[in-house]
Amino acid sequence: MALPAGLSTVTVTGTWLTPDGTPRTGTVTFTPEPSVLTSAAHGVFVLGSTTAQLDGTGSVSVELLATDDPDVTPVDWTYRVEQALSGSAGTERRSFPLSLPEDAPDVDLPAVAPAADPSEGDFLVITGPQGPTGPSPDPSGLSTGIASGGRLAANAGDPAAIDITAVDGFIADFLAGDQSEPVVTRVQTADQTVALDAASLLRSVTWWLMDSSANIIQQGTTPTPEQRRTHLLLGVTTFFGGAVVVTQTLPVILAQPANQLADLMTALGPFSISGNSITANGANLMINQSSGQMFARAFSHFVSGALTNNPHIVDTQAQAPSQFRYITATGTVFGPLINTVDVANFDNAGVITPIGGGSNTASVHRLWLFGTGEASTQLAFQYGQTTHASLTAAAAAIGQDGHVVNPLIVGNGALIAHVVATRSATDLSDPAQAVIRTAGKFATP
Repeated sequence: MALPAGLSTVTVTGTWLTPDGTPRTGTVTFTPEPSVLTSAAHGVFVLGSTTAQLDGTGSVSVELLATDDPDVTPVDWTYRVEQALSGSAGTERRSFPLSLPEDAPDVDLPAVAPAADPSEGDFLVITGPQGPTGPSPDPSGLSTGIASGGRLAANAGDPAAIDITAVDGFIADFLAGDQSEPVVTRVQTADQTVALDAASLLRSVTWWLMDSSANIIQQGTTPTPEQRRTHLLLGVTTFFGGAVVVTQTLPVILAQPANQLADLMTALGPFSISGNSITANGANLMINQSSGQMFARAFSHFVSGALTNNPHIVDTQAQAPSQFRYITATGTVFGPLINTVDVANFDNAGVITPIGGGSNTASVHRLWLFGTGEASTQLAFQYGQTTHASLTAAAAAIGQDGHVVNPLIVGNGALIAHVVATRSATDLSDPAQAVIRTAGKFATP
């Protein structure tokens, strides 16, 4: 069980031996009840079970979240302890609840486990002295969504019904009451089978939602932003030929919110925010780059070894002329640092090849920007991979010639310019020989 940073913990230890002193074997499992907790610092988080294997001495040691941490609600939760201990007399299985107050940071589990038959319901709860009341969790970070469950599947016996697994979710209504804080409703359901209603049987696509009273809603329209905040979004189904043929679970997922944001940022990739204009250096084959800023996930988390409060924005350096390195679509090593655009060659299936044809034959080269913040490492060129009969034809093919991006660049570099030039060009500032096009923020290579 991964514990959120900054919360109080208790170390639980134990050693189990047989009467003759032989170490016992087995496991001890600690399951939070409930598993979904709320913290002012961490919002809603889910704790899974922790299973500890007895070592060669019959011992375990586990660090667990204190059950009375003032930053965590609810305030009356416990762990369900399940012991499966083997010895000469077979395997003993016991289950009992246990609270772990932070004022008792070290607990010997055998010393506090119930001595009576656990089936009788007897157990011992460790109690510590009453501490000061902690601050109430800040509810402003809560979102409506599903913590676990809610998977949609076609029902095996009824082609016009779906199965929905048990749901554990929260609806945070920020418009209810006096609006000083949201009204948070926990919604929990068991596994269920739901038949398509009359309207759903007459259409192909149905969206499925659940309200704060756990009622299932079927509708033909895509859920609105308002509905995503007042209902649990379950997913969508397709009904055709008298049967549900597609089920797609589409919840607002509460787990791992930071990683969900990182998923989005990684999928979007780095991009130029401002500046970073590429222009001809003069009557030559060199280019200039203006200073600017780019977005590159976590590239500025540390700058020169120092932690920053601006982790994703990189300041780029102006260059006149610019330095860069070339690479092909399949290359694993970037070329040497140069400052002259190689207009005479193209990438022919991973091989740097002279461009043939007449003097006006042209290719489209791509310039990529990286979030290093250093002039000598922030730019790289990819050779054009297709040749065109003229400069005009090459410029018209930007974004349409099936350019393959080298895997080393994917997710790391931002496309900032297409440099189109004839194979005989000597002057990138001459529009008869070359065209430099600024790439859109999310342009097709």
